[in-house]
Amino acid sequence: MFDLRSEHYDLIFISHNLRTQDYQLITLAFSSTKITSLTCLFFSCDIVQLL
Repeated sequence: MFDLRSEHYDLIFISHNLRTQDYQLITLAFSSTKITSLTCLFFSCDIVQLL
């Protein structure tokens, strides 16, 4: 999986290179961490825009 401790731009860079079907894996990874809902939503929106 991904290192969710990475900086924001690193996560977005990684997401840009993923296949669309891998988006569910990212959301699963976020939901299994202690990232706040607001932050998770923020990342999810950016990832969706790049895919």
